[in-house]
Amino acid sequence: MAPGLRRLLPALTLMAAGAAVAGGAVEQRPIIFSVPPGRSEALVRGSLSFPPGSLKSPVNLRLVESGREVPSAVTGKTLWFDRSVMLLKVEFKGTKDTERRVWAEWGDGISGRHPAALKVAGKPVDFKVFDAASDIQVQGNVNIGTLVVRVEKRAGIYYYWYLIPLALIIGFLSWRKYLLRRR
Repeated sequence: MAPGLRRLLPALTLMAAGAAVAGGAVEQRPIIFSVPPGRSEALVRGSLSFPPGSLKSPVNLRLVESGREVPSAVTGKTLWFDRSVMLLKVEFKGTKDTERRVWAEWGDGISGRHPAALKVAGKPVDFKVFDAASDIQVQGNVNIGTLVVRVEKRAGIYYYWYLIPLALIIGFLSWRKYLLRRR
């Protein structure tokens, strides 16, 4: 490699990265859902989270399936300190044909359609979002367990029970020191 080109390579790389950011690079994330058996379509809903500054407005988000946009309704949003979007609650109509093939795309150059509300009969289903662009299939039903929390009225008093073993240890050490000095 020529010495002049070697010096220019870091600057060219930085310029290319800046052009990608300035050009509104499109980011993608897969949305995975399952339509219940016996139904051809379902209202699919869930939340999408974004890093600070990544999504300026819900208008810059669209859901895409096989190159065409899936109409989605934004039902709620939470903002970061810089007024960019942190969390969006999204609903869309999922069918057996689009199952596990919907992608969320966002960026400055993206413009999505978000109607006020979507009407689909039946109980809504939730979608899952994975950061990796892989087709992850979760099978089985894992039952972890139950966590029971009991609040005690006098929880602070129980800490005083630790004083008894500490007092015994200090007492025995003092007694031992006393016996060793007598010899």
